[in-house]
Amino acid sequence: MAKKNRSSLVRRHFRLRGPHGDELRRSIALEPGFWSALDEMAPGDKLRELIESCLAGLTPDESLVSILRCAVLNHYRALCDQRRSGMKLSKPEGKTVKQIGARN
Repeated sequence: MAKKNRSSLVRRHFRLRGPHGDELRRSIALEPGFWSALDEMAPGDKLRELIESCLAGLTPDESLVSILRCAVLNHYRALCDQRRSGMKLSKPEGKTVKQIGARN
């Protein structure tokens, strides 16, 4: 019998302040790459603060895990946009670029 292809999730447990100041205990399971990115984005106690801010904006039909994944995606998109805007693209001299689908 074939094994199911499952990603290995890492579960971390947090004590958070809820939107009304109450203490919440949350267990969050994410892939190791997402935890690594979140730790880089918000080291130490800042991770708890990041999760609390995501939790504060959460609507009943949204998933905290999904919001955290989107936060990572948005963070790295912003970094890519910064790098792209800082790059100076130059045209190769004397070369013409053929466009795909263009008729010559």
